[in-house]
Amino acid sequence: MPNRLQKSASPYLRQHAHNPVNWYPWSDEALLEARYSQRLMIVSIGYSACHWCHVMERESFEDEAVAAVMNEHFVSIKIDREARPDLDALYMQAVQIMSGRGGWPLNVITLPDGRPIYGGTYFKREDWLAVLQQLQQLWDTDPEKVMQFATKLREGLQAVNLLPDNIQEAFRSTDLSDRADSMRLHFDPRWGGYGQAPKFPMPQLWEFSLHYGSIQKQPEMLEKTHLTLEKLALGGIYDQLGGGFARYSVDGYWHVPHFEKMLYDNGQLLQLYAHAFQQNRKPLYEKVIRQTINWANRELCLENGLFACALDADSEGEEGKYYVWTLAELQQLLTAEEYAVVQQHYDLDGKGHWEHGNQVLMVFEGLEQIALETKQSLYQLEQLLTSAQAKMLAKRAQRPAPARDHKALLGWNAIYLSGLAAAATALQEEALRQQACALCAAMLQHFYQEERWYRLFTEHEKVPAQAEDLSFMATALLDLYELTGNIDYFNQSLALEALLTEQFYDAEQCLLSMTPLQEADFISRQYEKSDNVIPAASSVYARLLLRLAAHSGRDALRQRAQNMVLRILPETGSSGWLYFGGWGQAALLLTVPMREVAIAGEKAVDFASELRTSYQPQTVWAYGAAENHPLLAKRLQSNSTLIYICENRECQLPVAAVALAKVVLEA
Repeated sequence: MPNRLQKSASPYLRQHAHNPVNWYPWSDEALLEARYSQRLMIVSIGYSACHWCHVMERESFEDEAVAAVMNEHFVSIKIDREARPDLDALYMQAVQIMSGRGGWPLNVITLPDGRPIYGGTYFKREDWLAVLQQLQQLWDTDPEKVMQFATKLREGLQAVNLLPDNIQEAFRSTDLSDRADSMRLHFDPRWGGYGQAPKFPMPQLWEFSLHYGSIQKQPEMLEKTHLTLEKLALGGIYDQLGGGFARYSVDGYWHVPHFEKMLYDNGQLLQLYAHAFQQNRKPLYEKVIRQTINWANRELCLENGLFACALDADSEGEEGKYYVWTLAELQQLLTAEEYAVVQQHYDLDGKGHWEHGNQVLMVFEGLEQIALETKQSLYQLEQLLTSAQAKMLAKRAQRPAPARDHKALLGWNAIYLSGLAAAATALQEEALRQQACALCAAMLQHFYQEERWYRLFTEHEKVPAQAEDLSFMATALLDLYELTGNIDYFNQSLALEALLTEQFYDAEQCLLSMTPLQEADFISRQYEKSDNVIPAASSVYARLLLRLAAHSGRDALRQRAQNMVLRILPETGSSGWLYFGGWGQAALLLTVPMREVAIAGEKAVDFASELRTSYQPQTVWAYGAAENHPLLAKRLQSNSTLIYICENRECQLPVAAVALAKVVLEA
């Protein structure tokens, strides 16, 4: 018989609906049952594309003997970390305090009131049973000892979340540059990226590097950025046939990925490559932009116009099986000429080999080099490679595909919307602009219900929007305004900023709480500080405040953002902006004068399109044929379109020629 997870909107929870474990979703029902029965709780957290989550399910949660122990002595709760990042952050922090490490699956044992007492990640079946039996015995024989430990752990959680009071009064330029310089020690000069294996793309860090290198005239920083983006685009972490990036590389040179593909990664990387294309118009970047959009449209787009969360790493019970190739398969599929190019391009059975005869496609030798070595024409090699890739993609499409986590989340769709807006701006394509507007319309229709914003909204499950969702959505709406000039997007962004501030901004901590301030403090209020693969909502919010301040002239927004950045500075430590890329971008917006460009008149949209081809991260844009925006007020003149270029609200004389404005903007 299916358990209580069967009607969940989360594919991850429904994967466990037929486990013999009597799973509950996180709910009042589960918490009341634990308190009434005075049983310990098991809080097990994962997500649908998590390989080791599947392994632990097969080994333990599908095992009748393990389920019998869990059902008799515990109240067992399953949580999708993507639907409830607040609970995931709380219990992840508890496990990191206890063990010094974290990850998924995340399995935590708690008191009946939810306070954690023990936790870890993946457990083998025998180890999991031993942990359960030992904790249950301790709870039966010495509950006071268990409760004392829970109290101490809660105090530790609360202490970790508090920021120091002794912050400096003003931001210094050296606060920015010193932290940028300290990152150099961690850079990989051969393969790009920071650190060794495993390697994550970390889009916000490279957005900072691109931003910093451009604004501060630091060619070394730009070289590191472009080296990394090139290595990523040529690596196995990028799907060389179908487009789209996997979550991370298990090695240090971007070859073998953990094969799951996430919407939030690809939305951020889409934006990053669009910005990089504006800064350095490499054809490789344009290819990545187009392929990533085509991949998302093909494999993640839902019937309602929204985008699904992820594609699983596994298919047919094996990680990466959908994506890898054997030499025999390729020799049978391709002509001898096609195979020769593919073999050399991807170094098959050499550096391209992964394990068990499987090859992960990564570009090890460019076609230009192959042309020199083989005396073939570059055009002929390109034709052979294109033909081979088309055959391989068609053949791959016949394989059982990885499962798709088809739930749609507000925050992740907003991340992708910002990526689409950046791509439409960089490539200057009307079709992409229309696609971005269509996605926004679908999001407003789906996630704004009953005069409330929801992170997840279905017939059976309604999860209120969290700080992450509102900060990403407000930013995406502002991005869309700067793409289209449609004032409705700007007004919606302002309204969301006000809602976000009211519900989540803690003025004492100068950070966004992960749960609404009006809600009771459950165990310990969480404040996400560092920018990880998904940037912290607070750093997104700080950048939003600075952009809105430039648009609106509201100094209070800028002051709030400055307080936030000053509050986070002591957290950065010796690694600088390495784990604070979004905060580094906010620091740049604070220390380098921002520019406001207002284009007023009938040709405003066309003028803006021509002016926005280059990378200008310190500039905000307002344009249209009506005085409906603070930067457009009293600037509309009949029969002309004028361009006003201002810096900190001090403006030059307006110009009517795009070419003249370009000279100023690109100086």
